[in-house]
Amino acid sequence: EDNPANLRLIEQLLTRHTDCILLSATNAQSGIEMARQSQPDLILMDIGLPGMDGYEALELLQQDEKTAHIPVVAVTAQAMSKDVEKARNYAFKQYITKPIDVAEVLQIIKDLF
Repeated sequence: EDNPANLRLIEQLLTRHTDCILLSATNAQSGIEMARQSQPDLILMDIGLPGMDGYEALELLQQDEKTAHIPVVAVTAQAMSKDVEKARNYAFKQYITKPIDVAEVLQIIKDLF
């Protein structure tokens, strides 16, 4: 997530309501490297990242044997039905739209763990 306000919201959400540990990156490349090193249980991926978008980042994650198994959830302001369909075609496990619905995010995390 490259938006500090959105990142703070996710941080607060996870620290208050789950046993998750959050690792964050503000661009796709550093997020991919972090995923390779840390092997997280779940990735929340902003689609509109600077430099490399979330679709490109997901493809790289899926091509790497170290990260291919990690479920990736799209997080984006793009809420049109064509956007949701595109995300499904790219094999995102779920699609969360902004503004973030706290209950929805918590349920998705619960379902994927």
